[in-house]
Amino acid sequence: MNNDRAWMYQRLDSQGCLNPAFVNGVENFMEYVISRPSSLDGINIQCPCFNCKNIKFWNAETVKLHLLKKGFVRNYYEWDRHGEPYVVRQSGEPSSTYYSNTQDRRDEDNLMYNMVMDAAGPSFNPEMPNLEVQKLYDILDSFKRELYEGCETSQLSAMAQMLSLKSNHHCDFPAYSMLSGWKTAGHLACPHCAHDHDAYNLSHGGKTTWFDNHRKFLPANHPFRKNKNWFTKGKTVTESAPPVRTGEDVLQEIESLGLMKVTELGSDEHNAKTRHRKVPRNDSSGGGESFGGNISIFSHPGRSHGSVSTRYLDDREYIAAHNYILFNCPEVAPYTEIFINQLREHNPHITSVEVDRCLESNFATWFKHYAQDPSLVPNEYIRDISFGHLRSVKSVPIYYVNGYKFHTREYGADKSTFNSGVCIKGSNFSETFNDYFGIVEEILIVEYPRFPAKKKVLFKCEWFDPTINVGTRIHPRYNIVEVNKRKRLRVYEPFVLAMQAMQVYFCNYSSLKRDKVDWLVVCKVKARSLIELPQTPMSHQEPFQDDIPTHLNDISTEDIPTHLNDISFFRKILILSV
Repeated sequence: MNNDRAWMYQRLDSQGCLNPAFVNGVENFMEYVISRPSSLDGINIQCPCFNCKNIKFWNAETVKLHLLKKGFVRNYYEWDRHGEPYVVRQSGEPSSTYYSNTQDRRDEDNLMYNMVMDAAGPSFNPEMPNLEVQKLYDILDSFKRELYEGCETSQLSAMAQMLSLKSNHHCDFPAYSMLSGWKTAGHLACPHCAHDHDAYNLSHGGKTTWFDNHRKFLPANHPFRKNKNWFTKGKTVTESAPPVRTGEDVLQEIESLGLMKVTELGSDEHNAKTRHRKVPRNDSSGGGESFGGNISIFSHPGRSHGSVSTRYLDDREYIAAHNYILFNCPEVAPYTEIFINQLREHNPHITSVEVDRCLESNFATWFKHYAQDPSLVPNEYIRDISFGHLRSVKSVPIYYVNGYKFHTREYGADKSTFNSGVCIKGSNFSETFNDYFGIVEEILIVEYPRFPAKKKVLFKCEWFDPTINVGTRIHPRYNIVEVNKRKRLRVYEPFVLAMQAMQVYFCNYSSLKRDKVDWLVVCKVKARSLIELPQTPMSHQEPFQDDIPTHLNDISTEDIPTHLNDISFFRKILILSV
């Protein structure tokens, strides 16, 4: 690309026609912008024409047409809105000569170093600097010192990056509780002190306080330890601080409990026996109980809470909910394969896309008629779900499942905690890719009419766009998952089974940069009422290092699912199992 950008404001020649140099420059500008995905908003580009002024976004052809018709916005020699790094220009340097050699000097200049030099200025004073000025010189020297021998990063650059990470991912105390699983309320709020604490409750309000809990961390000969007037009246402190526990100490303490699964029982837990949850005399064993002949989706424990309201599903909601339950029931999988085989017998040339379309539109009706014959479908519970659930559903604001407490978006809008974020694992079994992230809009309880009563809980969610680098992106270095709060899943598939849900919450960036305003950081939440522990003690675990090469199964990532049901992937698994 020609580095002299005087052509940007020479749109017309002397005869009033488009200048060929300007047309060529616009072509080069478009190629430069398209080659930098970080400056794009999906397929749209920030338009730098005279009218749009880098405010509106259009596709590439529209931006090119605007530039040819209206020209560039004034003084836009440096393309900082389109992926070009900002470079400080020396005062008094002409624009034309400056932008002609910007590319040659960009790699030599350092913004941080120039910023400090502009603020302090060079010193020609032979006298020794005072303490404050010496601190500034130490900062300048740290820019020239390597972080360690052979490292390309300087000490100042490393400190700036750490400060940026700290400011962008700052978590308060409740967020620390959700991330670590440690309860940050009550007397055991401090994970360092644990049971060796001095917390107590105030006599009137009953609030937990840690006043005068800090003196034991002071040196043994510190005068504050013997002071009886400035802290708790008449009290001296002689005890020492508790030792710092390592990760091995924590694991050893958990293993000493003698349990492989630790549950925190309370009166609000689904499996805690209280007089309010006494089993009725004529209990039908419906819902979450695993009784003889029942199918797997009705055997997962869960508990609703809060006021119950009733509403009716419209046709679109009913079809989406019924299809999702059928396609995610393992016991229905063999009948799905029978339906696909019949399609291929009638039309051997049918494509996979057409098969998926037939599954979405015709499978539920076909399965309803097919299941009427007991010789074909002997399981009465499968025959029951083939007829579909009732259109009348119950809506609740809170649901406990998988160790999480889920709220609807409306119920948690005025609360300090965020419990409406949900994550569903994708079908390629990866850690982060193709996971679906969304927000719970409604918690619905659907019921099947035939005896015994069967109920299933569905989450109606609003999903973010899972397309990589469009609605979802992953930091290449830190593996931080981010979602674009302005992008939504285009396919209408709002329902998921509550038993499939994992909880997440979304954090805004504290940075006001343009590339971070629309993005939310996804933080996965650990289940607080259920702790899964390793099945073997730590001392008997085999080393992670293994000198014997093992064969790794190849996982194909070419077929990326486009919706939650992912029928094509489900069909491939069935074919392979046969």
